Amino acid sequence: MFEYFRHSDDFVRHAFYLLMTRLEKDHAEVRLSAFQIARELFVRSHCFRDLLLSNFEQFLELVLGKFTV
Repeated sequence: MFEYFRHSDDFVRHAFYLLMTRLEKDHAEVRLSAFQIARELFVRSHCFRDLLLSNFEQFLELVLGKFTV
């Protein structure tokens, strides 16, 4: 599956936005699977790392939940 992401950053961008929508789901297994895929893409793709860092606050809220202080 991951070999497709080497051909174009467009695939990586599309995967990023799909994963972000999956992280919004209420089902824990869906979110865990999305997180595991995000971890693999983070290791393999510079474009994915850039996207994740530019949306890091939203990513943390989706993965960890919102914290109130």
